Amino acid sequence: MNVRSGNAAASPSQIVERLEASAPAALLRALAPRPTFGVHAAGNENRLFLIFEVLSFEHAFDGMLAWEKTLLDDAGPLFGINPRGFLSPPATTTAEILGNARVWSDVIIRNKDVRAVFDAEGEIAMLYSFLDRETLLFTTSDETFRVLLPKVRAGQVR
Repeated sequence: MNVRSGNAAASPSQIVERLEASAPAALLRALAPRPTFGVHAAGNENRLFLIFEVLSFEHAFDGMLAWEKTLLDDAGPLFGINPRGFLSPPATTTAEILGNARVWSDVIIRNKDVRAVFDAEGEIAMLYSFLDRETLLFTTSDETFRVLLPKVRAGQVR
């Protein structure tokens, strides 16, 4: 397994603007201006990860919960995820519409709270986690999360 990373030249707000995302402004202000992009090579797959330094945990935490409504639509394509693949056929009733909602779930991985959305096969499609009060990680695999966690803690990825 190989992990490569580097600092991005774009700020969180520039990334969100380029994605045409609808992340809350308070979240964008709560993140440091130089995120880390990286790739975790796992077998034949390359899995992207994105790490942000958190300047205000309270604002970032609230902002992430608010962003969950559109996070997969906004950031999914960056991670190679087709958000439409998560929806059922067109809904005609309120119950069907509510059933089409993407639900972010609480998951524990390596004793860390993680918010994840699952694909139709029950596999994690995308996740994010506050590794600590200063670090926010996005990726698409629990394996990548497991590999990155000790590296980030040891300061090997930044």
